[in-house]
Amino acid sequence: MQPKFLKHIQSELPELNKASILIAVSGGVDSMVLLHLMQQTSNKLAVAHCNFGLRGSESDADAQMVQDYCNSHKITCHVGEFDTKLPKKSTQMAARQLRYDWFKELCKAHQYDFVLTAHHADDVLETFLINLSRGTGIGGLKGIPMKSGHLLRPLLAFQKKEILSYASQYEIPWREDLSNNTDDYLRNRIRHHVVPAFCDISPDAFQQSLVSIEQTSLAVEALEMMTQKFKETLFTWDSKLSLFTIDVKALEELTPSMFWLHHLFFPFGFDAKEVAKLLKSHSGKKLISNDCTLEKGRGVLLLHTSKMQLTLDSIKVPEQGISNPLEIQIKTTTESLPESKDEIIIDADKVKFPMTLRKWQSGDLFYPIGMNGRKKVSKFFKDQKWNSKEKMAQWLLCSGDDIIWIVGQRADRRFFTKNNTPKLKLTLL
Repeated sequence: MQPKFLKHIQSELPELNKASILIAVSGGVDSMVLLHLMQQTSNKLAVAHCNFGLRGSESDADAQMVQDYCNSHKITCHVGEFDTKLPKKSTQMAARQLRYDWFKELCKAHQYDFVLTAHHADDVLETFLINLSRGTGIGGLKGIPMKSGHLLRPLLAFQKKEILSYASQYEIPWREDLSNNTDDYLRNRIRHHVVPAFCDISPDAFQQSLVSIEQTSLAVEALEMMTQKFKETLFTWDSKLSLFTIDVKALEELTPSMFWLHHLFFPFGFDAKEVAKLLKSHSGKKLISNDCTLEKGRGVLLLHTSKMQLTLDSIKVPEQGISNPLEIQIKTTTESLPESKDEIIIDADKVKFPMTLRKWQSGDLFYPIGMNGRKKVSKFFKDQKWNSKEKMAQWLLCSGDDIIWIVGQRADRRFFTKNNTPKLKLTLL
């Protein structure tokens, strides 16, 4: 295995040449073999061991064994102790986050070039089967990458049986995590029952499955590149409104439709079937995910982040006016009538400061000057024959819950007065 390993890293991981390397070592056979193999290179090595204390004295014994090995071979050893209780995360997910965050800190503090982990070929097949059982789609079937930034996995070309044979040959010390022998975790159940049955299909089932996973990985890479090109073509960024406009007709011409709708909109949290329904719906219909809103307009979809919309919905306007995102000047005046639709004159006693500048919401009502009764803002937009993009661009100036001004368009008569009361002139500059 040793000659094969050295040839492998020379051909596939040439960046390791003369690099300063941090190796993640749990004390199990995989990571101890990786450490031993890397000792045959000329690299400067250091070890990082995470003690999560999940197995009590057994965890401490793992840490001690790793430290003893490093001391006897004069290798720098970093040992971190962690509490895996993180909000809204399972123990396994918390441990993973803590582990990799710590690796980054060590690399920055000690200028290590790369972090090596001991994932191997069996892990690739197990991960593939786990994701297959969870319905992750094609993206989850591409296996484990050999390179993820500064994180490298040199053992992916080797099977577990090769690693065990090497450990036995060189009498490498290692410790067994007894929880690996149970069926408590999905990975263990797949490792103990599914993989052996799968490999019994034919002598080369294991190797051929790795070939298929590699081909799937290449297909996913090509798909991601094509999806990105589609996005660059179809998604037009409007910097003024901080949103994307997407041509509906162009979307409908993509085939197969559901496939592309999934890959274009799933990253934003939208289901392809719901997007397909939205394409056929009337203007103003919306889909809302955790972070984004997708709205049907006239011939377009409007995509923006919900956080951005919430921010835009609550901009405070003090007595001196505001300069961003609109410039509105506020001054006292004795005038009674505005000179253009870019200004209004209102009763100062009827306004509560700070006023609020926001976008329109479903159900908004105002009392248009020059009309009797009230009117829905949405109906005003419809009368103007505005499209969804124009509606989204429109600002409302409010006092409390009451609309004062559809800015630059129409004022609310409730804030006007002909009496000799203090007046304010609001000017859109």
